[in-house]
Amino acid sequence: MKFSSILLAEEAQGRIDDDIEAGKVLPKNRQHALKLMLSDPAGYAAQVADGPAQVDLRTRGHSGGGEQPSATQTLMSEVNGYAAANKCSLAQALGEVSRAKPELWKEYTKEVQVTLLKGGGDVDDEE
Repeated sequence: MKFSSILLAEEAQGRIDDDIEAGKVLPKNRQHALKLMLSDPAGYAAQVADGPAQVDLRTRGHSGGGEQPSATQTLMSEVNGYAAANKCSLAQALGEVSRAKPELWKEYTKEVQVTLLKGGGDVDDEE
């Protein structure tokens, strides 16, 4: 087996792991996804990676009851966790988390827009 084949297989497995984490591939379908990725990367991208998530990974409540955390709270928790785990800046972590979790980013931007439309969070309050 060639070194380049081993490297391609490792890269494919990493991509599939990311897609499983994003809910786009079910863990039980890992081997099928790997075969598809290695034999037809463009087909895999068209069918799996560029498609919608197969599993809804959004938070649906939490122990202790009460209110759901806001998108802002959830995003900041994810960003802080990523920054701590990867020893990077919050700006870098925000970029990575927003790319990895586009639905959370969309919810956050909607939340911010609603806040601004309601008159909260004015930037020009320094006068």
